[in-house]
Amino acid sequence: MPPNNLIPRVRHLLQLTSLTTCRSTRTSKTTSHNINWNIHNHTTSRGLTTLPGHPHLYIHPHPTTPSTSLLTLLPTTPPTPPLSLGHFPTTPTTPLPTLQTFTPNPHFLPHLHTTLSIHSPSDPHTISLAQTFAATSSSSLLHPPQRHRRDGGLNRGPPPGGWIHISDLRNPPEWSRIPDPEDIFGSVEVSAQGEIREGSYQPCIGYRVWTRSGVMQLPPYLREKLVEHLLLEEERIRTEAEKNSVL
Repeated sequence: MPPNNLIPRVRHLLQLTSLTTCRSTRTSKTTSHNINWNIHNHTTSRGLTTLPGHPHLYIHPHPTTPSTSLLTLLPTTPPTPPLSLGHFPTTPTTPLPTLQTFTPNPHFLPHLHTTLSIHSPSDPHTISLAQTFAATSSSSLLHPPQRHRRDGGLNRGPPPGGWIHISDLRNPPEWSRIPDPEDIFGSVEVSAQGEIREGSYQPCIGYRVWTRSGVMQLPPYLREKLVEHLLLEEERIRTEAEKNSVL
């Protein structure tokens, strides 16, 4: 549990994040394949710049590295580099990141996987996947074919369940197909009844924040939980920095 003195601050930042996202959604253009974006069209009412087509991703100047910007889920200014998705060089003619210029932050993924391990069992999108998976329990995807016993009978025990992948929404797989490894956040174990087993989340080491299909896109519920987690981490980092500066 976070310290009580952090909760009001985090709630305030969450309200600002929600307000900024809603306003950005209404004002941003939807030309998703046009690479000649006008960055000024994606500045929120609070003066924050968001990635075109992604109103929940903010672009901040790096607080210590010139001509470099950070891509982050948090609207806080100045940003906290260890909590960003990554960084990229900026020039007057190339103010936005691309697959070629974006460098992922290796410290971000542990925060992502921690959030998914805790909250994926209560995520509506993941629950829907688990229930669909269980509904096809007669297929070999959920349990192996029945085996004959030595006496000629059949083993008719309950199906053992299986695993489903939680994948990035930027590149949803076709029905019954396995997502590309770079798009799989991780996997969770599912019972034959479609229930997600708590604590079963296993991260995929092949996941990439940015691929040819675009930047990370989490289901809304998991994105909100990740933002909450990052805000708490940000407050902890800044509180520790303030204490160290006094010593």
